[in-house]
Amino acid sequence: MELQDAIKTVNAKFKYKKDGVIDRWRVMGSNMSGDCEDYALTITYLHSENWKTFFWRWMTGYYKMWFVKTKNGNGHAVLEVEGKFIDNFYRALVPEMKLHEFKWVYPRFMLLGKLFWSLVLGLADAVRGKR
Repeated sequence: MELQDAIKTVNAKFKYKKDGVIDRWRVMGSNMSGDCEDYALTITYLHSENWKTFFWRWMTGYYKMWFVKTKNGNGHAVLEVEGKFIDNFYRALVPEMKLHEFKWVYPRFMLLGKLFWSLVLGLADAVRGKR
């Protein structure tokens, strides 16, 4: 799926839902409810069209997840792809300069262990019908 089509698909149904005590990263199911990382992961999965391409693009840095602080000091995730940025606040690809209110902390895409296990747990939930 083209990147813009993946963004439109997620934006059409996305509803913000804060994680509980444990911060879980997952590709959202058909209900499209989740937080900022889930928003980004779902866009990248739809854009990739399969798990192999999805993981390859994350591991090679084609997709990058940035940890930022909002002006209120809250942690937030912003996806970088093809030199542009998107998050569940803006819901569109924008240049970095549009995201001036964020304090850029570090790229999170290197935390592949957390991403991998969160996705495995999310798939297990989907198989058991909990999503």
